[in-house]
Amino acid sequence: MKMCFRALLGLWVLVASWSLSYWWQTHPDTVLNLPGFIWDWLANLYGVENAEQVADLEFIVALVGSLIAVSALTWLLFFIWRRCRWRIMA
Repeated sequence: MKMCFRALLGLWVLVASWSLSYWWQTHPDTVLNLPGFIWDWLANLYGVENAEQVADLEFIVALVGSLIAVSALTWLLFFIWRRCRWRIMA
């Protein structure tokens, strides 16, 4: 049962992160954007030379950001669920 739960949890994080990343990339004006100087610093760090590499950088930043957000939200909801379950059983 634990293995099934872990597999479903991993699948949830993967699908939710990809979906949120896709949404952020298709709606760039609806979420918090990074300031221009951070994008410039990331582009310099990544070594951007053309527009295709800029798109790759945007994809990487969106995917990492969404992975962090989904993982944090999942952890928070799991923690709240365990606390509520513990209080009900006690």
